[in-house]
Amino acid sequence: MTDLPTFEPYMLTPFDHSTSPIHLTPLFIFHPNNPSNPTAILETGVHRLIALLPFLAGNVTPSSRLQGKENVLEAAPPTREFLQLYPMFRVKHHCKPVQSINEVGAHEDASPKRFAPIPYELAGEDVSPIFRVQANVMLDACCQNPGVSVNRLTTNRLKEEQRRQLIFDASSSISTEDVTHEDNSAHDWEPNGDMASQPSVCDRILLDDRKVGGLKESCVGILKNQPNWKRINLSRTSVFIAALWLSLLRARISSSSGSPSKESCLVIVNDCRSRLDRKLPASYMGNALVVKEVYASIEAVLSSMGPSEDRASRADHLGPRDILLLANLAAAIQSGTLSVTNEYICSTLAGFVQQDDWTPNPCLGDLMVSVIRPFDIHGIDFGPSLGPLKDIDMLESRFPSAEWVVPPFERANQKLWELILSLDPAVIEKMRNDDVMKCLGLSQVVVAKL
Repeated sequence: MTDLPTFEPYMLTPFDHSTSPIHLTPLFIFHPNNPSNPTAILETGVHRLIALLPFLAGNVTPSSRLQGKENVLEAAPPTREFLQLYPMFRVKHHCKPVQSINEVGAHEDASPKRFAPIPYELAGEDVSPIFRVQANVMLDACCQNPGVSVNRLTTNRLKEEQRRQLIFDASSSISTEDVTHEDNSAHDWEPNGDMASQPSVCDRILLDDRKVGGLKESCVGILKNQPNWKRINLSRTSVFIAALWLSLLRARISSSSGSPSKESCLVIVNDCRSRLDRKLPASYMGNALVVKEVYASIEAVLSSMGPSEDRASRADHLGPRDILLLANLAAAIQSGTLSVTNEYICSTLAGFVQQDDWTPNPCLGDLMVSVIRPFDIHGIDFGPSLGPLKDIDMLESRFPSAEWVVPPFERANQKLWELILSLDPAVIEKMRNDDVMKCLGLSQVVVAKL
């Protein structure tokens, strides 16, 4: 890149500040016939993107734009020296085929970091890159046409500036007196002591979509028979997360030597773009996330683990007790998700803005779930050189209990749900053998492919 990207520095939004300082490393997997041509096209595409959106080449740095506030951040142009040290695009050739993340450490002193364009540690430094790309070329063959019209780009510098202003407007739309703070003091959740007993690994779990749908109908049916039932339209997503939550808790409890907390905390990451009254378009490139905590009693989970006449005796069937527990968890998840309204988001932003210290305070939990399943990854045209996207993965094992529900790929002509999770391998093994996992066809856990 010969020309140094320049732009007017701008302050990051409250959404950006409330998100933990991390770099996410998604992996887009292609099987081109000849990788040399696609990597050249990809590099051209990255440089062209930076020419159109130069702020993507910028760095997150401390800001003094808000007097009286601490730890405020802004995006600022990079220096030429910094770009030479951490270029926008690099190609990494790996000397041996890598079929799975478990094989990474066995090759040429490799680690997952070798597949990331910048060190993970940079996220916590005073100067941290916003965006970088690395093409990992494997021996087993691991853009859009560079002449395509720029009119197809769905955002630009002016639009991004307008959308950041929309977020600041939302954060000031509620007065100080009207800001509501969620009171979780009545909850008795404590971090699991065995959560980091072993290094986390990234694995993938597959679900049969038909079975998830069938379980949803069973949950709806059993809730209707409860005396205090409040009508709620359960989604498959809520049922799926409930199944994951229950199987994780039972796996973790059976793996732990200590006494569990009285409650479990589930943290759901919510995309706010479409939930604001003044909607942010899907093309907005900044953060637009808030989290919602949902709690559940461990007593019910413990009772579901003991011997009982109504326990399932078949791998494809759950007993009434498990279904009722799943239904209650799914209803709590659904209610929590629906409560993330425009008013909730604006109040959350306003409460953050009113703080003197803008350091993020990340929510913890037994499980944190981010649903990116609705994103139309398959509808993106990557052009004839790269070919169709074969898979998507996350190169993450730094954050125990972080899970991503990813866009599904059709496998063997079967519609599936796919989950990438970062957990202790012993807990994953016990999850695999949980009744819920077996019922949904999850006896196979596939190691995440690179």
